[in-house]
Amino acid sequence: SRPPPHDPGASLPTMDDTPFTEAPAPVPQMSARQAQISFVFMALCFSINHGCVTAVLGLASANLGDELGGIQSGTLYVTYTLSALIIATGLVH
Repeated sequence: SRPPPHDPGASLPTMDDTPFTEAPAPVPQMSARQAQISFVFMALCFSINHGCVTAVLGLASANLGDELGGIQSGTLYVTYTLSALIIATGLVH
């Protein structure tokens, strides 16, 4: 049997378990000002986090030497990447 033709009004495929033909839940709209405030808050939090991590990483690398500092740096960024891929998706979903 042939699949039905694509309906432009149908929802796009997502990573959840809802059927493709089911319409997504309505998303509350935010004003341009609310979006700007949210973006600035996210950028500020990211900047503070990144600054703290890189400062501690630099200090630790200076104290521990090149080899151990490199291992620490690699471990940090692998952990960062894995947590972004595994934990963040669960929090957003």
